[in-house]
Amino acid sequence: MSEHKLELKDLVKQLRLDLQGASEAAEEGVVRFRVECIDLEVRVATKKAGEGEGGIKFYVVSLGASGKKEDEHTQTIRLRLVPESPTGGTFTVSGPTEGRPALPSER
Repeated sequence: MSEHKLELKDLVKQLRLDLQGASEAAEEGVVRFRVECIDLEVRVATKKAGEGEGGIKFYVVSLGASGKKEDEHTQTIRLRLVPESPTGGTFTVSGPTEGRPALPSER
C-alpha cells in the first residue's frame, strides 16, 4: 500500500480554497448562505520532525488506512473555524448582492 501523507495545514488550505470556490460559483445564484462556523474533526498522526528541523508535524489519517507504524501516535482533534471575508466581516457563500432580488429576511 502506498503511503500518502496529508499535512493538517494542507487540509485547512484546501478547505479555504473550496469555500472560496463555492462563493465564486454562487455568483449567479439567488440563495445565499452565511458560513458562521466550521467544526472540523480529524484523526491525526503526530511525527517528530527530522533532525535539525525541530517541532512536530500533524498528518491527517486516512479513513481507509489499516495498520499503523508503532512509532506513530494518533489523536482526534477538533477545530472550530470561523471564516471571515477579506475585510473581516461575515463570510457568505454567494456572489455580489447587487441586482438580485431581496431575500425575505432583507425586506
